[in-house]
Amino acid sequence: MKNLYKGCWLAGLLVVSQLSFAQVNCNELAPVPPQAATSKAVIKKQKSVHSKSNRKAGITKTVRSQLIYHYGDVVVESQNGTRQSVGAEALSTLPVSNGDVIYTGEQSFAVIKLYDGSQITIPSASKVRLQSIRQLPISIELLEGRVDSAVTPTLDRKGLRINKGYGFLLATPSLNLGVRGTQFKVEHAKEVSFVSVEEGEVVIQRASSCERPLSLTKKDGAFVSAPKIKQIRALDAPKLLNMSDVFRGDEVRIKFPEVVGAKRYHVQAAHDADFVYLFEESYSDLPELKLSTLDNGYYHIKVTAIDQDGVEGMPAEKRILFQYK
Repeated sequence: MKNLYKGCWLAGLLVVSQLSFAQVNCNELAPVPPQAATSKAVIKKQKSVHSKSNRKAGITKTVRSQLIYHYGDVVVESQNGTRQSVGAEALSTLPVSNGDVIYTGEQSFAVIKLYDGSQITIPSASKVRLQSIRQLPISIELLEGRVDSAVTPTLDRKGLRINKGYGFLLATPSLNLGVRGTQFKVEHAKEVSFVSVEEGEVVIQRASSCERPLSLTKKDGAFVSAPKIKQIRALDAPKLLNMSDVFRGDEVRIKFPEVVGAKRYHVQAAHDADFVYLFEESYSDLPELKLSTLDNGYYHIKVTAIDQDGVEGMPAEKRILFQYK
């Protein structure tokens, strides 16, 4: 009975307004129009979910959501259709609002810090709508490409985690997803969505379904299409321990043992250990990846294996030194 309640309790609260969602008012995880997003929660100073150093986020409910970092070709389209190409200064901030759509080109990245301290990273070749970001529940739509999310737990006025409801909703054309505080990846391509959970828990439903939500926890993944959800155990992280920390030459060539079950491999490079300041990524069918835009200096890399269904596995991270010959 509890699970049944969990699957439908928001049915009368959410006003469903998008495409296939318009016909499915029993889906608790459907996107929330800005005028329907309400919550009694307050955002207090708390530890940032995505920070290894456990630094204080220091975000209060009066702080606006902002684009805090961008690299490459990034465009912000407002709700009225005005398009703004983000300037060349990567560390400049830009306020973002309900209904804004973020576009990233090839080898381009955008990082949005939401008003509650949550953070979403939009990698290359992606399109994301910030459906409702001014109050809880926050609602994001991944229209194309990928998004990596580090969601701050929702707390009540006493600083306790709220167990009822979701503070963060994410939708693709294939699925709806609810989060109370976690770190996860979502990708959408060719009417199929992929989910993998690095920390915490997410709950997912097919976009046009009244079925009971499926819970995914750490190291879980899912392949989501119109006919079904296929739950998958995400692949283990590649083993980088025996890999050299120092690279010399024209480019970085990352070699590591094959991951059983992997069809493809992915690497991202950043200037920082929290992978906020991303600047390059690449893919390969073999356990050998290349990075070609590095200058002399120290960098952080994150490597994952992708399975036969397209679900990205757990990340392996390493700090490297590159010395151009």
